[in-house]
Amino acid sequence: MSADGRTGVMVEVNCETDFVAKTDDFKALVAEVTGLVAAAGDAATPALLVDPAGPVAPRITAAAAKTGEHVIASRMVRFAGGGQVGNYLHLGGKIGVLVEFAGVAPEAASREEFRTLAKEVAMQVAAASPLYARREDIPAEAIEREKAVYRASSRGRRSPRT
Repeated sequence: MSADGRTGVMVEVNCETDFVAKTDDFKALVAEVTGLVAAAGDAATPALLVDPAGPVAPRITAAAAKTGEHVIASRMVRFAGGGQVGNYLHLGGKIGVLVEFAGVAPEAASREEFRTLAKEVAMQVAAASPLYARREDIPAEAIEREKAVYRASSRGRRSPRT
């Protein structure tokens, strides 16, 4: 996250074992990849992670060769300029959440209370383990399935989930 809290980047980097994930080399790789995505600015897209001519893929390939494990930078998110960003990392980085708050006045954003709120909201998101991060990511079938659950419960019937 940037010092002013207006930009945040999170990258999911996976390997096969906890043994490798806990090494200083792997942690440095994650930090380096996150830095590369942050430095890419508006060019930071999921394609950046897999482009063989880009800055990330060669580092991932080198890490896989060094560890002997399958290593992949699988997902990324970048919030920049639209609001105040908060984050939460759980279980030593195994679970990470980045949240963005719109309409926060700069004087409010600089307060410790806001930073605490942002972290606690991100913690709740991590605990809820949502399937989708944005409305546009939700498949129509999932929406219809949830509507059916609420229709059934409003009629006093058993939920179709059970």
